Amino acid sequence: MAGETSRPAADATTDPELACPISPVVDIVFSRWTSPILWSLHAFGRQRFVELERRIEKITPKVLTQRLRQLERDGLVVRTYHPEVPPRVEYEISELGRTLSPSSPRSPSGPPPTSITSNGHGGTTTRRGRPAAE
Repeated sequence: MAGETSRPAADATTDPELACPISPVVDIVFSRWTSPILWSLHAFGRQRFVELERRIEKITPKVLTQRLRQLERDGLVVRTYHPEVPPRVEYEISELGRTLSPSSPRSPSGPPPTSITSNGHGGTTTRRGRPAAE
């Protein structure tokens, strides 16, 4: 086709994403909702979808579903399906997911926050607007 220029094939010297081997990890860990989801699973243990949805304010069911699927696919979350009536699905943080948290989990002073929200800047806050312990 006239007027088109051919581009050389991307390689590690020309494409920053190929040059940086930790780029996929950074994309997962620094995604907006990853921290609140992993924090909630780490702090409160195994939870059903509706429990996570209640604890993480402002996340839509669609986004929570997408993030849980990706975290499961990446090995950070374990999904357990219980074939009963009605069906029950639970999520928990995997051993790999635990490696992203501090080596000794902090015990919160007082009752744990009842809900967690993303503050839009990569951090999380409790319902009262204070930074959430991670």
